[in-house]
Amino acid sequence: MFVVADKPETKWDTTKGDNQPIVIAPLDKGSLKSRKIFTMGSCFAVRIRQQLGEMGFDTYPKYYDMQFDPRVSSIGKLPTNDNVNHYSVVSILQELKNVEQDGALFKPEYFFDFTGKNFTRPLQLFVKRILQQNERDFVARWQDPFRRDVYAKDFETICHVSKLVTRTIGNAIKSCDLFVFTMGMTEIWRERRGGLAICNSYGGKADAHLCYFDDLDFAETKRQMVELVRVVKRFNSQAEIVFTVSPIPLARTSRPESVVVANQASKSKQRAAVDEVCREFPNVHYFPSFELAHDRDFYEPDGRHVRGEKFPHIVDTFARWYSGRVSQEADARHASH
Repeated sequence: MFVVADKPETKWDTTKGDNQPIVIAPLDKGSLKSRKIFTMGSCFAVRIRQQLGEMGFDTYPKYYDMQFDPRVSSIGKLPTNDNVNHYSVVSILQELKNVEQDGALFKPEYFFDFTGKNFTRPLQLFVKRILQQNERDFVARWQDPFRRDVYAKDFETICHVSKLVTRTIGNAIKSCDLFVFTMGMTEIWRERRGGLAICNSYGGKADAHLCYFDDLDFAETKRQMVELVRVVKRFNSQAEIVFTVSPIPLARTSRPESVVVANQASKSKQRAAVDEVCREFPNVHYFPSFELAHDRDFYEPDGRHVRGEKFPHIVDTFARWYSGRVSQEADARHASH
C-alpha cells in the first residue's frame, strides 16, 4: 500500500508485519494537469497511461488517433487497446533514437518478410494465431519487428504503418515535458542484421537464424538508462523523468533456469540501475511501483497482473506524490484496510 507523507518512513514498523506501507515523500512539482505526460514501457505502463487518461490527464503517445486500415494491417490490439508495449530499456531507447534519426534506425530492410524461405510453417502459424487473438482477418506477409504485433498484408502497407507509429511517437516526444518509463525486463531478442531489439520474439530454435538472445547485465542496463535520459534531455532539457520498474513478473525466461529465479535477477538489475541513475541526474525520479510486489493483495489470481481496481489508487498516489498534495485522511483510510 502507498502512503504519501511529508517525510518517508525510514524505520520498519514491526507492529505492521507484512502490511508495511510504502511511505513516499512528495516531489512538489505541481499539478499533473499542467503536464503533457509521455508514457512508455511494459503492459504496466500501458495501464498507467490508460488510467491517467481516464482521470483527465493529457497523455501521450496518442495511439488511438492513428489512422490505419485494420483489414490489411495490425498495430497491437488497436483501435480496441493501445497496447504498443516496449518491454526493455533497449527497446524504449531505440524508439527515441529512431525519432531522433527521422525514422532511419528502423530500416525497411530489417522488416520480416514471411514469404521468404527463412519463415517456416510454425512461425507462420504463430503469426496467424496472434492476428486471430487481435481479431484481425488477413494474411500477414510483413512485420515491423520493433513494435508489438505490427503486421501488414504487403510491403507498402508495413512501411506506411511503421512510419505512422514513428510519427505518432515523435510528435509525443517533441511536445511532452514529463516522461514516465516503466522497465519490464533485461532479457531481449535482437534481430541479426542490425542488432536491434525486437518486440516479438518467437523465442526458440526455429528462429535462431532471425534473432539471438541477449540478457543485459547490470552495467549495460545502467548504460542504456543513462543514454535514455540524455536522449530525452536533447529533446527537452527541462523535462522531468520518472522511472518505474514493473511489478509484473516475467511470463517466461530464455535462461535455462526457473522463471522465478530469472525474474528476480531481471528486476534486481533494473531496480539497482534506476536507483543509481536517479542519484546521478537532476529531475530524474523513481516511483516505487515494483515495491507493490510485497503486497500480494494487488495481484490477480495468476500472481502476475495487478488487479484492475487497484490502478485508480496507484495513479491517484502518483499524481499526489508528483504534485506534493498530501492527503493524510485518504492514506490513513487505505492503510486501515
